[in-house]
Amino acid sequence: MNASFDVLAIGNAIVDVLAKVTEEQVAELGLGKGGMTLVSDEAEAAMVAESVEPEVHVSGGSAANTAVGVASFGARAAYMGKVAEDSLGRLFTTDIRTAGVTYHSNPLEGGPGSGRCLVLVTPDAERTMATYLGASSMLEVEDIDVNIVRSAKVTYLEGYLWDSAEESIRFAIDAAHAAGRVVALSLSDPFLVERHREGLRKLVDTHVDLLFANESEVKLLYETDDFDEASSRVALTGTVGALTRGASGAVVVRGRERVAVPAHATAQVVDTTGAGDLFAAGFLAALTTSAGESSKPAGSLRPMGQKVGSELLAKADLHKCAATGALAASEIISHMGSRPLISLRKLLNEESSRL
Repeated sequence: MNASFDVLAIGNAIVDVLAKVTEEQVAELGLGKGGMTLVSDEAEAAMVAESVEPEVHVSGGSAANTAVGVASFGARAAYMGKVAEDSLGRLFTTDIRTAGVTYHSNPLEGGPGSGRCLVLVTPDAERTMATYLGASSMLEVEDIDVNIVRSAKVTYLEGYLWDSAEESIRFAIDAAHAAGRVVALSLSDPFLVERHREGLRKLVDTHVDLLFANESEVKLLYETDDFDEASSRVALTGTVGALTRGASGAVVVRGRERVAVPAHATAQVVDTTGAGDLFAAGFLAALTTSAGESSKPAGSLRPMGQKVGSELLAKADLHKCAATGALAASEIISHMGSRPLISLRKLLNEESSRL
């Protein structure tokens, strides 16, 4: 089957509410700085939101941010996630479609409201999140359109879904692999890894072709303080690992191959919200287009493990993919919010000689 989409992203459909705060305010709210805390009900979510002064309301959600980034590069993106039939749900739907992402979802009626995430940005540009999942937690197997999964080169799964939609994740993985497609997973958050380490590690070891994680997440996944050891553990499973290290750039592992890429320079770091999401967007956009293909024969690049049989991953130019991801991340951290403010395709054309 010919691919109709380059990337299908599946995740929690969330509207982000961004606010600049002090570290003292984060502590007073009892939130773990730099992580994501789940808020149990709408009343509690409203109480947290009322304690700060929001600056930006924008459609968000980790995988949705990635899908928008992929579309901004000019690649074909689709998204699956659940919203309610309410004002936030309509805002989310309008925003993601306007960004060029294919999104078809039957909104939830009569249940919880649409999900929202309060993103608290401290002076060091670190983001701390308090998330009310709401309708996004109601993503069921029936919401996964198998035809779209089969027609996407890569199905990209947001790790946050493991809290509420494990069955849907497994269903999407099986459908993608049955069609010979690549399955990618983002670990999403260190606290998520701590909550679900055993299940996520088994998933990565046996079902994930391409893993996105930051340094803290991958070290927590394999319970080590040594990044090199953690990255080697990923490679030994046959999974391609795209591992970010903040200002130190990124490392990509594929079997014995190891590619290090520096962070792309930016004039000022304003807000790190969405940096990992957009790194994944750039990586996936390059991977699924000719720009991310290596000139080397695919067979010479095949990883040691048997799990990754995809021609797409085997022939990928890992340096180009990671450098494109770093470029996208540099744009997103230069301003508030987790969606690009300029065309990433245009930015890539302007910066291609430096990648």
